[in-house]
Amino acid sequence: MEHGWSTKWLVKQIVTSEAYQRSSIADAKSLDADPERRGFAYSHLRRLDAESLRDSMLQSSGELIESSDGTTSISPTTKEDYRYNHPIGLRTIYLPWFRNALPQLVREFDGPNPSFPISVRNRSTVSTQALAMMNDPWVRSRADATVTSLGSNSEYPAIFRNILGRNPYPEEARWAEEVVEQAGLTELAHQLFASIDFRYVP
Repeated sequence: MEHGWSTKWLVKQIVTSEAYQRSSIADAKSLDADPERRGFAYSHLRRLDAESLRDSMLQSSGELIESSDGTTSISPTTKEDYRYNHPIGLRTIYLPWFRNALPQLVREFDGPNPSFPISVRNRSTVSTQALAMMNDPWVRSRADATVTSLGSNSEYPAIFRNILGRNPYPEEARWAEEVVEQAGLTELAHQLFASIDFRYVP
């Protein structure tokens, strides 16, 4: 009430709170004090929504266009939505949402159905999500673009930092060296995109 019933102010208060920003990685003290997480000693593991997942991949590959000039991304010659090819670089929020041609990964990762309004999205964890990340040609192309964007710095530690935002742990470094030796840097980038560490916010 003191802030004019501003929902913008309320959302800011929530997302900048200590409880909201806590990690899902709980230490022994937090687990002992709050084993069922009723006191918000640590957070739930949260999966990226479809839009954030797609945009994060484009950010890693250096292809993301941060803003739009306000013009539509739909070609004037478009006559139907079937087999519509969405522009790669645009943020997902700027793409058209056709019933029969949703942006890549949106259908698999519980993106909103454009056929009817919804108030709450589903939160599913199914095998087709992992299969899409492993087999979708669009994902593979983003992995290849990621390696290309790094240029002369395209070594496995740089790929970890670019995709996961951290250096590899010792056991991950050994695994990464084996993957690169056997299948190359693009395969490593692809496997990191398909990993739980990339899809979930700790």
